[in-house]
Amino acid sequence: MTPHTDNPPAPDPKTRQRNPSYDLPTPSYGARDGWEFRIDRGGTFTDIVARTPHGRVVTCKLLSENPARYADAVTEGIRHILAREAATDSLDSTSRNERSRTALSNPPPTPPRRGEPPPVAIDCIKMGTTVATNALLERKGERTVLAITRGFGDALRIGYQERPDLFAHEIVLPSMLYERVIEVRERMDAQGNVVTPVDLATARSHLQAAFEAGIRAVAIVFMHGYRYPAHERAVAHLARAIGFTQVSVSHEVSPLVKLISRGDTTVVDAYLSPILRRYVDGIAAEIDAMGTGGTRILFMQSNGGLTDARHFRGRDSILSGPAGGVVGAVATAREAGFDRIITFDMGGTSTDVSHYGGDPPPNPPLDEKTSARAALERDFDTKIANVRMRVPVLRIHTIAAGGGSILHFRDGRYQVGPDSAGADPGPACYRRGGPLTVTDCNVMVGKIDPRFFPAVFGPEGNAPIDKAIVGQGFTNLVREIGEATGHTPRPEEVADGFLRIAVTNMANAIKRVSLERGYDITGGPSSDAATPIHPSTIGNTSASREETMEGSRRARHYALCAFGAAGGQHACRVADALGMSRILIHAHAGVLSAHGMGLAEVRASREASLDTPLTDAAIPRLASVFGKLAQDARGELEAQGIDPAHIELRRTVHLKYPGADAPLPVGLADDTAEMIGAFEAAHKNAYGFLMSGREPVVEMVALEAIGHNPFAAQMDGEGAAGVEGWFPGGVEGPSPREAKAPQPLTDVQLYTDGNTFPAPVHERATLPPGSPVPGPAILVEANATTVIEPGWRAVVTKENNLLLTRVGRGERPT
Repeated sequence: MTPHTDNPPAPDPKTRQRNPSYDLPTPSYGARDGWEFRIDRGGTFTDIVARTPHGRVVTCKLLSENPARYADAVTEGIRHILAREAATDSLDSTSRNERSRTALSNPPPTPPRRGEPPPVAIDCIKMGTTVATNALLERKGERTVLAITRGFGDALRIGYQERPDLFAHEIVLPSMLYERVIEVRERMDAQGNVVTPVDLATARSHLQAAFEAGIRAVAIVFMHGYRYPAHERAVAHLARAIGFTQVSVSHEVSPLVKLISRGDTTVVDAYLSPILRRYVDGIAAEIDAMGTGGTRILFMQSNGGLTDARHFRGRDSILSGPAGGVVGAVATAREAGFDRIITFDMGGTSTDVSHYGGDPPPNPPLDEKTSARAALERDFDTKIANVRMRVPVLRIHTIAAGGGSILHFRDGRYQVGPDSAGADPGPACYRRGGPLTVTDCNVMVGKIDPRFFPAVFGPEGNAPIDKAIVGQGFTNLVREIGEATGHTPRPEEVADGFLRIAVTNMANAIKRVSLERGYDITGGPSSDAATPIHPSTIGNTSASREETMEGSRRARHYALCAFGAAGGQHACRVADALGMSRILIHAHAGVLSAHGMGLAEVRASREASLDTPLTDAAIPRLASVFGKLAQDARGELEAQGIDPAHIELRRTVHLKYPGADAPLPVGLADDTAEMIGAFEAAHKNAYGFLMSGREPVVEMVALEAIGHNPFAAQMDGEGAAGVEGWFPGGVEGPSPREAKAPQPLTDVQLYTDGNTFPAPVHERATLPPGSPVPGPAILVEANATTVIEPGWRAVVTKENNLLLTRVGRGERPT
């Protein structure tokens, strides 16, 4: 297939070696003479990865919600880092290295909480946030009115008449995001003919009434408005004239066929964009108050690309935080030599999993590194928080299983979640009167030790977690279990039982994105190939022995890429439950989602519906539509300061058989036969059959403009070397450059799978490359804890990552 891409020239690797700080001459990636912050604001913790003007990398983790100590975790974390660096700039390199080596046993004092750090230059802040996601989940967005074609006022409420529970007598519909509906007298048919002229006088009256009621956001969704937007534009102009501060119109938000999902997406945009705008303005004001001046703020979008804060809107914000983790995991896994991974991001509130198959994008670019970042799996039709969305988002499956998931004993059964303790009050060990959670289970069984966990708790934010409270909580729970069942287990047995349930829930989530889609991820590391097995061979007894063996051989190349604050604590047991035998834990695993913000590129996407047969006569029309989309997307990137020479365009055609509902993406080609061949191969792989004699239909086209940053993979080209991690008032990890022979800090008693083992505790930063650490063992560092279960072995790679391999017999998938 002839690829349709406009690719920037590949950077000269020799240039990078001579000048590691070389970067693209744009505001996004300008000269690195100031600070750069990469931030992931999660539900429980906010992670920050910062590069100092001197080239060092500093990491910080603090609670996302701590109202007694600060109003916003992002600006508080930036202040802490700047204040601490200002206080330590006078230290020479010798004293700094000595301080790093002794930090775990003798943590530094907490930086001053009050007052502002001295003015500094901050080049850029790249950030992912759950602000919009939380507002959507909790239904705390902007008051919104829906303006829709007359006769369709209940369309979004009715939806697709889905019944998730077929046997439920009472169907509970999700709450709507809009509080009132305006049915506008207007109608265009599918050919663009005006059936009913738009009644602007009546529309003005209803909009004015909504405005006087205090509503400031309006979502405008008309029949066939995605293709013929004249009526939507007229009402939008009217709404802005009245004074609505947020006007979202469907032909701009989601210019695609399907009224329900297009309408829901437009409502989400109107509902969340004002929340984001206020949050962004607040962050910008706080940063300006620090005297930084001219700081560029970019946000991670749900599609895995960055965008300027001015272009960040509600429809693109739902998976902002998790997207950074996927981008970071894929990029760093490729650099470590893994081209097929399952990402496993376990935080305090939820767990996000995704599949990366290493397949090239529909239009493979010339630069191999660019290609690696481009082959992320995306969905256009998704459902998030019971809201249908029709925008490009990374294919991420989220479950309510995190370190803060609450433990329940109900009806004689152990249950984990789905409710979470969050950051406030948090788990019981956080000293705020919270309930028992998964994190408390790990404290109870010895996998988390208060001596090596962030000391950010208590009134002053410098106390360790409280193990005594955890012990008392489990003692009470054991008593409750004994009274209900007549059997009184030990507290650590109860904690381990809850952990097994949490692990099963997370393993089942991974099966959703892998095995259920035809990817066999089980097996060991012995193979040298790794393509997904054909769905038709799964459970097919008629498949030949050669096909079966070949599929098994190829499947063994997958690795579980674990990250997030709690990922390393459960990675071995999740891998055992899946039958996987390799785990990759990046050097920045505890803050990899934040690190991934810096690895992402600025992206702008555009879509258009066509609904036309794919024939030779359709090629000129495709070229015309793509030309308009390219001009618009390029303009957005250039407006953000991206050099036109570094903008790449990718064009994708979404094809389906007539009458089918779900299209499949293929790359645009000059010859329709090439596109049809690619579509048939994709259809055969996805569904196991073809519809001979039926001509594919173009449902929609999508264009993505990418502003490349060829050296985003590492900060200053140093990789993980020179990393210092710290918590305000907590622990700090020494630089890997000062690594010594592995000597345990101490030994603990670790209870797992019904047995108690003595387990050495190693400081990860002191482990030299190639030194094996057999399980059971615990590796501690500033931002995460890694538990090496019995039957596993860890080795530090030359990239300073951890590679865990199965050396004994583990559980197999059921």
